[in-house]
Amino acid sequence: LIEKVEVIRGARAAHYGSDAISGVIAITTRQVKRTELSAKTGSHGFAETTLNGRYQVADAQLFATVGYSRADGIHVMDKANHDRDGFKQRYAKVGASSETELGFLQWTSHLTRGFSEYDAHPTYGGTDDAKSQQDLHRLEWRFPQQLAGKQLLSHRTHLALSRDDSLNYGNNSPATRFQTQRRELDYQANYVLHSELSLLAGVNHVNDEVESPSTKF
Repeated sequence: LIEKVEVIRGARAAHYGSDAISGVIAITTRQVKRTELSAKTGSHGFAETTLNGRYQVADAQLFATVGYSRADGIHVMDKANHDRDGFKQRYAKVGASSETELGFLQWTSHLTRGFSEYDAHPTYGGTDDAKSQQDLHRLEWRFPQQLAGKQLLSHRTHLALSRDDSLNYGNNSPATRFQTQRRELDYQANYVLHSELSLLAGVNHVNDEVESPSTKF
């Protein structure tokens, strides 16, 4: 559901990051201020249900989405595996945003829980089921600063924390588990010299951790 599409060229495109060299196509989705329920169905047992809502409370917007999807899958390797390579997934996204004289502030959390089946190697064997868990939390701040009565300097920063937990098991094989975690801090400042030229500077710090029950990296 799209509210507007903007083609941004020149110095303003740098506001969207260092990769926006030649320009940006900015797609703004429709801001829903009510509750919506949607359902989908398809072949091979596919079904999906989503409930989302967005509401205004004083100067803040609150939004949330919860959903569930599943599928029976298909028999890819009938002789090697008895399962149908299906999946089940639950997800939720919640957050809030506010825009004041101190800038735009937004927090979001995205949580996903899933189960899937797949085929092990017909000769060497291996696991054929998997459970997964992904959590992403993000805090973003944007502030357009006016100098000499003009919007010449803009600040953009975000803090993010993500966790992934993956467990593979089944088929009478030893289970394997991997857990990853990422912490990120990013800050960018964009100074507009004129309509076709701007200076962009920033700093980015990322810390990744990967761990398994038997090995640490």
